[in-house]
Amino acid sequence: MAIKQKKSVSDKPKNRDQKVSRRTAGLNVVISIAAAAALLIIVNVISNKKNYRCDMEVFGRYGLSDSAEKILEQIDQPVRLTSIYTSTRSDRKPQEYLPRLRDMMEEIARQKDNVTVVNVTSDRAKAEVLGRLRRVLDEAASDHRAIIRGAQVLDGKQGQQYDTLTRQWAKYRPGGWLEQFALPKEIEAVMRAGKNDLREMTMKLRQDLSASLPDYPDMVRRVEVTLAELQGRLVGVSSRLRHLSTVPERAKKQRQVLTSAAAAVKSALAKASACIGRENSPLPQDSLKVLKSFAVDIRAVADSAQLAATQLDRFAGDGYVRYARSWRHKKVSLPRLYRRISGDINNIADQAEGLIRPATKVADRQRFITDARQVVPQYLAAAGRVQTAVNTLLDELTKLDKHTQKIFAQAKQDNYLQAQIKPLAELLEQASKVKPLPEHLNELIEKINQDNIVLIEIGDKTGVIGFDEVWPLKAGQQASPGDKDNQQDKRVFHGDSALCAKMLSMTAEPFAEVVLTFFEDIPERSLPYQQQRPMVGPIPSPLLRTVRERLEKANLEVTEWNLFRKPGRAKESKEGPPLPKRKDCPQVLLILPPPEPSPMPRGMPQQGSQWSDAEVEKVRKVISRRTPAIFLTGFLRPRYMAGMTMPARYGFGDYLRKDWGIDVRTALRVIQTKPDSRAPGKFKLEVVQWNFMPLSSFTDHVIGKPLQVRRMYWYNACPITAVSDSKTGAIIKDILAIPKGRNEVWAISDIEAFIEKVEQRDPLEADPDSGDLIPPFAVAVEATKQIENEQARIIVLAVGESFTDYYLQNPVFKLSEDGTIAPEPPPVADVDLLINSVYHLVGRDEYIGAGPAIVEPIKQIAPGTMLNVKIIFGLAWPILMFAIGVVVMIVRKR
Repeated sequence: MAIKQKKSVSDKPKNRDQKVSRRTAGLNVVISIAAAAALLIIVNVISNKKNYRCDMEVFGRYGLSDSAEKILEQIDQPVRLTSIYTSTRSDRKPQEYLPRLRDMMEEIARQKDNVTVVNVTSDRAKAEVLGRLRRVLDEAASDHRAIIRGAQVLDGKQGQQYDTLTRQWAKYRPGGWLEQFALPKEIEAVMRAGKNDLREMTMKLRQDLSASLPDYPDMVRRVEVTLAELQGRLVGVSSRLRHLSTVPERAKKQRQVLTSAAAAVKSALAKASACIGRENSPLPQDSLKVLKSFAVDIRAVADSAQLAATQLDRFAGDGYVRYARSWRHKKVSLPRLYRRISGDINNIADQAEGLIRPATKVADRQRFITDARQVVPQYLAAAGRVQTAVNTLLDELTKLDKHTQKIFAQAKQDNYLQAQIKPLAELLEQASKVKPLPEHLNELIEKINQDNIVLIEIGDKTGVIGFDEVWPLKAGQQASPGDKDNQQDKRVFHGDSALCAKMLSMTAEPFAEVVLTFFEDIPERSLPYQQQRPMVGPIPSPLLRTVRERLEKANLEVTEWNLFRKPGRAKESKEGPPLPKRKDCPQVLLILPPPEPSPMPRGMPQQGSQWSDAEVEKVRKVISRRTPAIFLTGFLRPRYMAGMTMPARYGFGDYLRKDWGIDVRTALRVIQTKPDSRAPGKFKLEVVQWNFMPLSSFTDHVIGKPLQVRRMYWYNACPITAVSDSKTGAIIKDILAIPKGRNEVWAISDIEAFIEKVEQRDPLEADPDSGDLIPPFAVAVEATKQIENEQARIIVLAVGESFTDYYLQNPVFKLSEDGTIAPEPPPVADVDLLINSVYHLVGRDEYIGAGPAIVEPIKQIAPGTMLNVKIIFGLAWPILMFAIGVVVMIVRKR
């Protein structure tokens, strides 16, 4: 029998303690949850107002560079960043390129509170943005729009007027006075063309106005061209009619003079013919006496014919009489016919005078008289025909019909066509006073319709960044829409520097003034008979327009300093560069290679002003005053004289060697080759690499480090080495160099022999014994030294010809694996080397673009290794975790 035990009294406090403990635990849980919720709310509230973040990304691909942060700190105006990535091209898909850009723009917005980011990915959103920009553009281009409206109104008013004038001239009376000048049909064509030109202009304006952002400046230029051409044609018609209206009266006044001159020629010929006798009459007994008389008479014929030609030319002057139908007889003008008669008769007179000499035989005189009796009557008949032509001309010029009289009445008063000419002149004058649009609006018009752009709005300024600026091609890559590979792998993201550099140029004062320094004499205008050739160096300054534009976009001003001085005009020579526009704006000399002095024969003085040491001294003085300089140079082609090859001389070569310890080897040309499979250890040169040498082996120098993975091509580069025994005290640092061991790159000394080997497809290798230079050497260096306790700095870029417009505006041609040549975009990235150099010399290293991060791609795992990975992490690891869980469960049950 079970005995039932009673609860002990001591168990009651224990139960009570358990209840209290449970209440305390529950309360703790409630408090913890409430505290966590409160903390979460507080953190979210603070996060909405403050932005604290830590970039844990190892490679720094998504963070802002120091230069970008520096730029953003200076911008105190509201900034609106709008990405318009709506391209349908297969090589520019927004889903591939927009995410990276969007992350960068949001990063900028987190860095700066006054930055607003908008991502446009649909046509509707793009239309809203374009509508807002259209309103801004329309307001700024109010004067342009007034000209366009005026042109449209002009077409509406004058269109019917030209129709009326066309019909009037089409009905001009056949045989009217103006018909002899073929003028009615010509004026009819002018009127018809006037209407058609205005109609075409209006239709093109209407078409352009339908664009999202019309190019108002271009439309105004088109209006000016059309109206100016039309005005010129109408003024020409009016002027011609006004001039022709004076012709009948002048013809009446000159009739007596002209007819008398024509009659005098015929009368003189008749007299000479009578003197010599008829063709079948007996020969004179005294042939000498007859010839003397004939010589006088026939010379008078020549003089009278010449006078008649002069009188006709004087009557016609430079006017439209020469275009009259009767001005010509058998396609030859009347004055020319008289001059022909005069010339021929003079020859006959010369022969007659020659036979008057006593030593002449009688038989020769009689033979001449016989011939003259046959020739002179022919000229007499010709003179009669020309006289008739002169009378016909005067008759036609003086018989004026009534219809033409009415037209001439208006022309004399300068009223004809004034109803059409005056409105044209007024609108053209108004168009000439239109102020140009701000540069940022011109850029907006030019780039807004490109694929995948970024719109930047700061205050009242707008800027546009194109796709190739944000996503430039990688070094050695090319893009084509038909390529099925991932296009993003061929491009590198450069949004950091692209966006911030654009914002910098829109907000900040220019950092520095780049002084383009050269020695040139380019005649402003040469007449056809003046064969003066311009004197320029290997890099003419007019061919640096692209460089100028890029420098200005990089927030740098560009001025010029021409070292050339014409003989006898010493006052025009400047001992130094022009003064900067702002006192606190530093200057940087961008020095182009000067032209070589023209060789003259021994004993002959030099003609004109030539490059000399005096110009080098000017530059030396400026640099010694702590003005930094960039020297552009490169391979200089040799000269060929008298069968000899003479190396070109670089004008600043001695200065760089003696003052800076830099030896610029301009007689050598750097080439880059590829291994030749036919001959191990030797190389071959692809033709395209001769002009487009891919080279991005930049050092860690602050100028070149951001460019290490950029797509850079160079032309006519030359090596730079340090002078071994230099005592200049200069410290030389490489920027772009070819390190030791790169056997496929070297500098050739004999360019003709090298080209011959390439043409014969011979294996190539460097030959130091013949003058070739093998690495290491540089093609871009910086040098610093102390001058009067102050630091002076220069940079030498031996790739100067790579900055010309010819090189930067033409596509790069690359030889593909199948042997075809494919074009790439122009190598505009080369200018970044120049811009970074200027930034560095003026102490703006923080603004040098960071460039894209170098990220090693993840290699594909081998199939065998991949199988092991699947077994370990896909099977073994889950089984192990399951087994451990089972063991823990059993232990806890015990």
